[in-house]
Amino acid sequence: MPHGLPLLPSARLRRMLVIERGQDTTLAALGGHLGDDTVAGWLLLMLSIPALVPSPGVPIGVFVGLGIAAIGAQMLAGSRKPHLPQWIGRRRLSYRELRGFVIRVRPWLKRLEVFARPHPAGVSGIGLLRAMGIIAIVNGILIALPIPLGNTAPAVSTLAVALGLILHDGRMVWLGFALAVIAWAVTAALLAGTVWIVDWAIA
Repeated sequence: MPHGLPLLPSARLRRMLVIERGQDTTLAALGGHLGDDTVAGWLLLMLSIPALVPSPGVPIGVFVGLGIAAIGAQMLAGSRKPHLPQWIGRRRLSYRELRGFVIRVRPWLKRLEVFARPHPAGVSGIGLLRAMGIIAIVNGILIALPIPLGNTAPAVSTLAVALGLILHDGRMVWLGFALAVIAWAVTAALLAGTVWIVDWAIA
C-alpha cells in the first residue's frame, strides 16, 4: 500500500495478529490495534459475531448483548470512540482464539473491501451516529433477552452496521438499519409465538 494511505481493515487485522503473536490479550487491548476512526465498528463486530449462533440469550447473549447496548448508549450520547465496559474489556483472549477470529473474519472483509465505496463523511454525521446508537441499544437488548432463536436477526443487523462503520460505507449502514426493522419484526413474531405456545401448554 502506498505510503500515507490508511490500512485497509483486513490489513489491520493481520497487523494485530502479528503484534499479539503468541500471547494472550484482552478485548480492551485489541481496540488499540484497529484504529480510532473505526473503533465503534470493530467493537460492534467483535460482539455481534458470537450472537449469530441461534441460541437463547443466556449466557453468551447476555454478555455480548449488554456489551452492544453499552456501545450503542455511548454512540447515542455522541461518542465516536466508545469503549467496552470494564467487565467485558478485561475478558482475556488466548492467541488461539484471536487467530481463529481473524481467520474467520479477514477473508470476508477482503471480499467486502472490493465492493465497498468508502466515504467517511457519509457515516460521520452526528445524527447518523445517534441513530446507529439507538439501533445498537435495541439490538443488544433483544440479543440479551432469553428468546428462543432470537439472537440471530438482531446480530445480523448489528454486523451490517459495524461493517459499514469499518469500511466507511454508508450503504452498508443503511442496510443495517433496514435489517434492524426486519429483525425487530422477527423477534416480535418469535416472542408472540412463544407466548402463544406457553398459553396453549398451560390451558
